[in-house]
Amino acid sequence: MRISRRLSDLVRDVFENPDSGMINTYKRLAKTFGTKKHPFGIQYMPGSATFAGFVDNGFLVGASFDGRKRFQPVAQDFSTQNFLVDVDVNDNKLYAWPAVDFQQVLDNYTHEPGSENDP
Repeated sequence: MRISRRLSDLVRDVFENPDSGMINTYKRLAKTFGTKKHPFGIQYMPGSATFAGFVDNGFLVGASFDGRKRFQPVAQDFSTQNFLVDVDVNDNKLYAWPAVDFQQVLDNYTHEPGSENDP
């Protein structure tokens, strides 16, 4: 709880006590997007950039062309490309990179001291 409160306090401080560069950005955004009737503002919601936030974002939208099904969480970087952790593995080949045969990569990889793969 202390960590989330500290993070929330830090984010609020950035918006409530901005430096001169941020003040100019806020003024430009307010002038561009705001009106007297509907002023422009920034709202920080609890849960932003958390798993719960990504689940909420995905829950409210339908399926996407990148393979995400309806009601599934969106990618944490909102990318349209599936990455290794986002896709299923089928016969040691990833759908995102069907040309890569990971079994062959593993068979050819050695980790011996002095080998080219030695970190």
